[in-house]
Order: sequence, then C-alpha cells, then structure tokens
Amino acid sequence: MGKRDFSGALGPYRDFSKILLLTILLALSLMGSSCSSSPETIKIGAVLPLTGDMSHVGQTNQKALQLALEQLPVGRYKYEAVFEDGKMDSAASLSAAAKLVEVDGVSALITIGSNAGSVVSPYAESNKVIHIGMASNPLIASGRYNFIHQTLPPEETKLFASELHSRGLKRVAILVLNQQGTIAIADDLKRRLNGTEATVVFEDVHDKGTTDFKSILLKAEAAKPDIYLLETFSPEVEILKKQMDEMGITVPVSGIQSIEFSKQPSLFEGVWYVSTADVNDNFRDEYYGRWGEQPGFVAGNSYDALKLIVNAFEKSSSKEGAVSELAGTRGFNGALGELNVLEDGIVSSKATVRQVVNGTFVTVR
Repeated sequence: MGKRDFSGALGPYRDFSKILLLTILLALSLMGSSCSSSPETIKIGAVLPLTGDMSHVGQTNQKALQLALEQLPVGRYKYEAVFEDGKMDSAASLSAAAKLVEVDGVSALITIGSNAGSVVSPYAESNKVIHIGMASNPLIASGRYNFIHQTLPPEETKLFASELHSRGLKRVAILVLNQQGTIAIADDLKRRLNGTEATVVFEDVHDKGTTDFKSILLKAEAAKPDIYLLETFSPEVEILKKQMDEMGITVPVSGIQSIEFSKQPSLFEGVWYVSTADVNDNFRDEYYGRWGEQPGFVAGNSYDALKLIVNAFEKSSSKEGAVSELAGTRGFNGALGELNVLEDGIVSSKATVRQVVNGTFVTVR
C-alpha cells in the first residue's frame, strides 16, 4: 500500500502553528520594547527676549541653553528646551510662560529680566513650577518654587561705590529707565551712597521708547556731575551716548550692567562699568567653539540655570523632590564657578568691573 498523503488534513493545523508562532514573537517583541523604552522627557521652558531691541540678549542666552542641553550626559530622564518670546515685556512674558506650562507641559521655567521674572514668579508659585530668573529684583525669588541666578544690586552697587571712591568721583548723575530691574539698581545705589562722600546730584527716570534726551542732559549738566550712570536698555543707552557726544559733553559715563545691553559697544570704547559675575574660561571656550562668538549678558547664568534644574531632577523622582534638591544645592560646578543656592533662593555670585576694549567687554577685576 502506498504512503498516504496527510498534507491536506494537516493544513489547518499548520496555519494555526504559524499564527501561534507569530503571536509569541510579537509578545516577546513587545516585552523587549517595554524593557528598553526611552526615559521620560522633562521639558524646560525659557521665556527670552527673542525679538525687539533686546533680542541680542535673548539670542545669546538661547545659544547658551542649547549648549547646556548638548552637553548633558545620559541620565534618568531626557531633557528638552522649549523657547518662547517674552519681548522683555511683562504681559508678553506672562502669556509665554502660561503657554509653556499649560500647552507644552514644561516642568521648569527660565526667564530673563525683572519685568519677565516679576510676573512669572507668582504664576510659577501658584502652578508649582520651578522657576529660575536672571534678574535684579530680589522679590522674584519669593516662594518655594522661585530662584534667582544673577548678581544682585547690593553686590554691584557696593563695587560701584568702591570704584567711585578709588577714582575720586563724587557727583553722580543717574539717567534710569522706568523698569523694575534698573530702578532696583538705582535705588540701591542711592542707599549705598547715603552718608558717603559721593552723592547723587541729578536723577531722571525715562520711559522705554524715549528718543530725545537733550533737555534732560542740559538739566543734568547744570548739576555739574563727575560721572553719568546710564542705567537703561538698548536703544536708549546708545541714543543717550550719541546725544551726549553731539552736545559736546565730556563727563565720563558708566553703568551697572547696562553697558552690556548695547548693540554698539564701540560707542563706549574705554568706558568702565560694573556687571554680573564673570564666566570661567572653560565655558567661554566651549561657547565660542560652538557658536563662533563670545557669550553675551548672563549667558553663563542661563547655562547654569538649566544644568541646576537637570541636576535637581536627576537626584529626585518627582517635581517636589526636585524643588528640594535645587533649594539645597551646594558646591555645584557651573559656568560662574562654584554655585551655592542660599536660603532665600538666590544663587550667590560676586560683581565684576569691566571695560570696553576694542569693542568687546573685558573683565578688569
């Protein structure tokens, strides 16, 4: 008897075996995929002046944040930066922060300027979102979730007063922009000089968008100042200097931070001024190597802010834990050197004296 052919009878069983095998392989694949799934992504939002007169400040800080992200090692989480334009304006900054939190789902915010920081600070506190501001108004650090990483007015005015004394300058004329940060600096300097040999002999507060300072300068000249403190933003700081030159005013000018706001530093060639803490050579070289230019105003602070936030999240398994970690940060190695977060939520840093040399900002001491 010949061999019987069972192939037809086994057909359904072969199909079933194939289906079973495919099911097992799919299950194993899913198990492997689950085991090797990518880590959770933590989003960090940045409200920066990316357009307008102060866009150069926003752009250098955006580059610093991108550099910090690129340097992050593999860790517990993945990190992403989301940028919004705050225009150095309170309303625009609050709207940008709300969009970052409520639409983009960021877990932390970084802001530039006191106008931005002052409105984002209470919003961040009420929404329990970590916020680090680069600003001169110390109230921005109020609450559990808010921090400041910028040299504050008391450090800067102390150094500025010392420079006035060493240079024999006693009569100060202050031309200040009506903005929270610049006002905070001017007010602190007046308190600092009270009872000393130096005095403020003239002060004027101008609004953003002022283009004619000649009548103000005539009044200031009548007070016979030894030095002008130009405490304002761009383009007002350039307009002021140009109009002083046109009027033949030879009294020296200076600033606290403000000279670095200028898009035309050559206008201030040779001018000394006081500014925030200096970045170290390592950060300066890395920034230049990545972008082919020198870091601008508080770029190192933004770089540090992102890395401080990342460090806090890497040491914790929750947002609440990250807040505690950030508040307790001591001895962190950043672009500004060793960083310590003080009890008031402010990262300690010292002021520096700088000078405009060949159109660049150079630290003197």
